[in-house]
Amino acid sequence: GLQRTGTFNVGEQIILQIQTTVGGLPSGISMGSSLPIEAQSVPLPTSAVDFVFSPPVQIQGGVTYALVIRALYPKRTTPIIQIAGKSGNPYANGEVFAFNISTSTWAALQFLGANDFNFFSSRPM
Repeated sequence: GLQRTGTFNVGEQIILQIQTTVGGLPSGISMGSSLPIEAQSVPLPTSAVDFVFSPPVQIQGGVTYALVIRALYPKRTTPIIQIAGKSGNPYANGEVFAFNISTSTWAALQFLGANDFNFFSSRPM
């Protein structure tokens, strides 16, 4: 799930991208992006957040993709959107990375033993 700390300004938004990967890391090449959501709408306690892809993103089975949360507002230290993982390793092939803006590199993260995230995919009816 996601959670926010602090208060965001109106118009500060985030999106979720599905990116291809290179060497197991996000490539920066987006297969598609969700519609933007207001950062302020992300809950204070950790909770599921819905991202809508319109049009839907076409992906292939057996291919590794990265889910990348991107901020559509200027970089700063607060307020922030945080990712909350699930303890254990229910999805053995899942990994969590964070992008370091100052070094332009991805680094693996561990959250007190939590390294997986719950996500659900549904098709519009």
